[in-house]
Amino acid sequence: PHMKMAPGLKQLLDTLSAGNYIRGVATNRTDTMATVLQANGLEASFDMVVTAADVARPKPEPDQLLAILTRFGLKPDEMVFIGDSIYDAKAAARAGVFFIAFGNPSLEADFQAGSMADVGGILKLDGGI
Repeated sequence: PHMKMAPGLKQLLDTLSAGNYIRGVATNRTDTMATVLQANGLEASFDMVVTAADVARPKPEPDQLLAILTRFGLKPDEMVFIGDSIYDAKAAARAGVFFIAFGNPSLEADFQAGSMADVGGILKLDGGI
């Protein structure tokens, strides 16, 4: 109840889905993630959700991102990870994937985004995000 969804997130996820992009979550949450997705109507919006409970080493280690890469047969240069913490930035760097820092310009990242529209622009998506 204390989380506020970023404006435009659902639209971005829908646009990614329509473009056949794989959408995943890598979170250090454990048993609360299903509730968060359900409360925000996002339970069908992701192809894979990896929590800290699903891996031996949670972020900042790359295990969650590596699990997503492995499941879908992707190479690191085929993934973009969006995050807002130093743990996210470190996990992305350790996995060798592109990183978009969301709402935290102090993070070292390949790209910076302040909104979901910025993310859509970075990803060069159409659809009025």
